[in-house]
Amino acid sequence: MSKCEAGELASGLALLSAFQQFTIKLHPQRADYVNQILKTVAEISTKMPLQQADTQKQLANVLIYPLETMSMQVLSIDEFPNILGLLELPRNKEVSISICLSVARSD
Repeated sequence: MSKCEAGELASGLALLSAFQQFTIKLHPQRADYVNQILKTVAEISTKMPLQQADTQKQLANVLIYPLETMSMQVLSIDEFPNILGLLELPRNKEVSISICLSVARSD
């Protein structure tokens, strides 16, 4: 994959992340909306290599923001583990820490 394609993928994921944040602010209880956005992210992500740092960062952002705003509700979203599985170890660890913090805050 060329640098241009990698940059386009990261930009597309950043756009979906921004749309997801907007959606959560408008409809904080609608996990189905977030799931649909994550489904789109998963579909796009399976078509291209994801090793670029910018791409991995955007994938992590797509998971972390809902964790911070929707708390444990996000773990019931079908596509959440699919996106988590696309992350490389350092980013997976980052999201896992966010999950632990979310669990601690919800108690």
